[in-house]
Amino acid sequence: MKNNLKILRIIQTLDPKWGGPAHAIIDSSIMLQKKGFDVDILTYDKKNKINIKDKKIKIFNKGPGMGNYNFSWNLFFWLFKNKNKYDIYIIHGIWQFSTLLARILLKDKYYVFFLILNNQYFYY
Repeated sequence: MKNNLKILRIIQTLDPKWGGPAHAIIDSSIMLQKKGFDVDILTYDKKNKINIKDKKIKIFNKGPGMGNYNFSWNLFFWLFKNKNKYDIYIIHGIWQFSTLLARILLKDKYYVFFLILNNQYFYY
């Protein structure tokens, strides 16, 4: 089953020492692929730092980010160059440079994913 929708997920890190979001994103990306979506992940991790065993998911590590908001020229230029290759963008987290980039570069093709205190997930 091929869906043809190409998704890019953007997250600060896939390093497991930072907790569950890394595992959840990898697991849900694998599940999305099984449903026919093409999924890639863009991170602020250092180049070649994070890889996963499932080679069907491409991970682009464009960090490190600088400062509290993870400003990254590498991430900016990569996203600017590749923004037309994806149908949907999912930004994991808020108050990061990637959220600002999405607003500037991706217009209405992105969703911000975050968790609120009562453990309900919302998309914007």
